[in-house]
Amino acid sequence: MAKMIEKFSTACIKLLDLTQKGGLTPFEEGSRVDYENGEKTISYKNGYNLELTNLINKFSDFNSDVFSNALDNYSRKYIERIINAFLYECFFNDDEDKKTLIESFFRKLKNDLNEKNEYLIPIFIENLSFHSTNVTIGKVKFIPYSIFSLRAIFGEAGYTEKITEMPSGFDMTRVKSVGIVSVYAGEITKAIEKAEDLVDQSLNVIRLLHFSPSFGIQGKYNHPLWYTIQSLNVTQNTIDYHAGSSGSVLEDKIDRTQYEAANEYTSNIDNILKKSDDERNKLEKKILLAIHLYGEIQKNSAQQDNIIRIFSALETLLLDENEPKIVNVAERVSFISESSKIARLDVYKLVSEMYRKRNELVHEGKTVFNEIDYYTLLDRLRRCILIIVKNIGEYPDFKDWIKHIDDTREARFDKKLSFQP
Repeated sequence: MAKMIEKFSTACIKLLDLTQKGGLTPFEEGSRVDYENGEKTISYKNGYNLELTNLINKFSDFNSDVFSNALDNYSRKYIERIINAFLYECFFNDDEDKKTLIESFFRKLKNDLNEKNEYLIPIFIENLSFHSTNVTIGKVKFIPYSIFSLRAIFGEAGYTEKITEMPSGFDMTRVKSVGIVSVYAGEITKAIEKAEDLVDQSLNVIRLLHFSPSFGIQGKYNHPLWYTIQSLNVTQNTIDYHAGSSGSVLEDKIDRTQYEAANEYTSNIDNILKKSDDERNKLEKKILLAIHLYGEIQKNSAQQDNIIRIFSALETLLLDENEPKIVNVAERVSFISESSKIARLDVYKLVSEMYRKRNELVHEGKTVFNEIDYYTLLDRLRRCILIIVKNIGEYPDFKDWIKHIDDTREARFDKKLSFQP
């Protein structure tokens, strides 16, 4: 710990050296003023923000529990704000040794940045309708916006104080559903970030199961363009407010029966999503990465960029480290996604040719391909993900899964590997 204190102290002294009294001049990066006591004004010399960024980056590099969760629990802006506030007061404190002040602040900071609160957060989703009362995917419960009630949801979590619900006219005309998610974080900004990631992860499962190739292509799901979130801080039993802006969202209608009809795939995905990252094995992590890449593809209309993402997902699912790529990927995709030898040969040729297109993109920056080949390749990725998910109970280990594919590659038909739309 002494070494970390020394690094932190050295970095803070350097930041103080880049701080000076007085207002901002053309050669500074910013300023700070105590508005109750106007003569306490400082400005930051060039290089201050870079040094502050370097200091915060070191939090994730420390080989200790002291800051192990700092950037996981708190947003970078929050950490910047509290360090800047301390350095502001430290700059004007001439009564105590700066190094002593910094070390005392470090000890307090290491405790503060490991504290967590539980947040119950509603995430508004525009133009995605859930017709059923609720659909739960992984850690997220989706409900129609028409029955959404902060009072009811927060009340179930034990909050009994009066709540002022503030639906806007924009929300009522555009928002169709709400994802309810519980997360642990140190402060609201980081909690919102975690909640959005979990909701988008669950929505990627819908993108994977939906058969329309254009589903989700309108852009990243999120709140309406301007939004205010009221979330429940369960730990402190208080309401937090968070405002922001974001982009476009999904457009479609989902029914619980439509989701549950794919239960042989969804049940295993749900089990993976409900685990913590530490509990997931190598294959489960690969599946989630592939689903994430598939979701990004569905949100992005740039097909050339998506070709690279498609093969990244296929390589993640079907290749072990240091294996030859183009041959093994083409053979394994063709074997998993088709049952007849003729169909497998067609897929093998398609994947091989599209992989060459992918290499042209990477090395030359452009290529040309048929749109039907693009959508066929995308569908084969989807089939591979779903078939591996369906069989993960029998082949939970990544190496066992690859061995099973290779051992039975010459079989005329394998029911376990047959995709049933």
